[in-house]
Amino acid sequence: MKQQQAIKDEIRRVFGDIPFPSHMGINAAIAMDDWISGPNVLAEITEEKDVKGKWWELPESEFKYMSLASCYFDSKATEFYLPAFMTAVINDTCFAKYRCLIGWLTLGENDDEYALYDYFKEQFSRIAGSKKISSIAVLKYIRSNIDPRDYSGERDVDELLAHEYWSQSANN
Repeated sequence: MKQQQAIKDEIRRVFGDIPFPSHMGINAAIAMDDWISGPNVLAEITEEKDVKGKWWELPESEFKYMSLASCYFDSKATEFYLPAFMTAVINDTCFAKYRCLIGWLTLGENDDEYALYDYFKEQFSRIAGSKKISSIAVLKYIRSNIDPRDYSGERDVDELLAHEYWSQSANN
């Protein structure tokens, strides 16, 4: 329990008061999956449907479709929603939540057709320094609390932590 609170306190301290991404919240990101991309339309969906406020005040119900929404977040939305979702995972380290976070933090690879690693780095461009260190601490916490029935969870977290992005200096 002490470890959980210490990690949550550190997340709150290092992420601080980040402005709500009024240009694109969770519901606008989900709408992007339906090929909606106009900036004004996305801002309107965000205004009408998203819960606004401080990231630490978001109700857990906002994260119902986080695995889909996180695919479309830009760096500002990632910076706002990541600490909220990491905190939710620390509060309840259940399979569905931690797997969603692992998926979000998993880096794609660049190939001839898609630049997935470059896209990931852009999404996480605001997650550096102490924010990156905090994210790594959450991954380590998940690693030590993997559901025993999750046959690949430990390996998946280990692979993430060994990747150059997560293992390199927090200043990068």
